[in-house]
Amino acid sequence: MSPHLTRRTRLLTTAVALAVVLTACGSGDDDPGNESASTPEVLTQESADGALLTLADVGEGFAEGTEPDDEDDSDLGCLSGIADLSDLEAATEAEVSFDAESGAALRSILSGVRSFEDTATITDAFDDFSTAVEACESVDVTDPTGFNLVLTVDVVDGDVIGDVDDQIRLKGTGEVSTGPTETYPYALTFVASRIDNNLSVVGLIDFGEPGEDIIDTLTETSIERLNDAIG
Repeated sequence: MSPHLTRRTRLLTTAVALAVVLTACGSGDDDPGNESASTPEVLTQESADGALLTLADVGEGFAEGTEPDDEDDSDLGCLSGIADLSDLEAATEAEVSFDAESGAALRSILSGVRSFEDTATITDAFDDFSTAVEACESVDVTDPTGFNLVLTVDVVDGDVIGDVDDQIRLKGTGEVSTGPTETYPYALTFVASRIDNNLSVVGLIDFGEPGEDIIDTLTETSIERLNDAIG
């Protein structure tokens, strides 16, 4: 994988991760008559940090990721609009990412926890998030450098993973390229889970040959940690 494509894919990983994580904390109904006008307990920073995935959870070959030096303004097509709901900040926020690179393949795992001062914010955001994602069926965008993303987006139906109040599972498959001679498979899976006024997000992104499908295991671990943190 060329240095240019590696840099762009890392930026894209961050952009998609933030879009999904921030969407769920970016909308809300401030109507005082909402049933969740109560004030549930907000996680402390220590508790939120402790609910994240760790290197021991993701397996061998990974290193903790760092934010790219470049500010990413990647066009993600119909997924770009998801981040428009990211104006409202959570009371407590924690996130971490892990990267493993082998030859032409790059795998990133992302873990995020958000805790809100009320349940209405996250409940309403889940409804908005679900609507936005279901309307996004495909992405085909090219930036000024020639970096191209083609992606088919699906909402995954099936049994809920773990003990949660609500859950949204998003899967995308396609390819990224900088031209006809550099084209790589691309796949992502995100699971956003709500427990009371708290949110857990797990993301798995593959550039190049996809690795083992471990999203369910990672999600189960993150949800167990969040439930333990809530107590």
